[in-house]
Amino acid sequence: MTPSRLEDALVTMRRIMRATELSSLALAKKSGLTPSQLIVLQLIANESQPTPSLVSARTTLSQATITTVLHKLEARQLITRQRDDKDKRRQYLQVTTLGAETLEAAPDILQAQFQIQFQKLEDWEQSLLVSSLQRVAKLLGADQIDAAPILDLGELNAPIINE
Repeated sequence: MTPSRLEDALVTMRRIMRATELSSLALAKKSGLTPSQLIVLQLIANESQPTPSLVSARTTLSQATITTVLHKLEARQLITRQRDDKDKRRQYLQVTTLGAETLEAAPDILQAQFQIQFQKLEDWEQSLLVSSLQRVAKLLGADQIDAAPILDLGELNAPIINE
């Protein structure tokens, strides 16, 4: 590979990372939410009697991550939890009026833009793009990292954990 191709690849990856960062920052500035929080809030708003387990399964975020996200949304009074009358272990989640207003005011996130554009691609183009991204992840040693299908930087002040 010529140095210019390597530079082109690195610049392109940095642009993707920067676009994700800028989208997350714009969302945080406008609504105070991370992309994961927004997606969880949207899911709760669009489901009938969602439970934390359903949210975890639909977002493919771990139960521990969902618990943290739900605590933060509840602390901001964007959602409420209600225990099932028959099975006290089961909780139902509901978006509050403030949560609905926050959803209305939240800007579109980069992920929504990507989804719209990706779905416009031909099947072979989608496959090529996915395989190329998987190859990049492998080159970076990131192919075995567990990740949800959400473009999110996470908490911007969270500590980095080395595995």
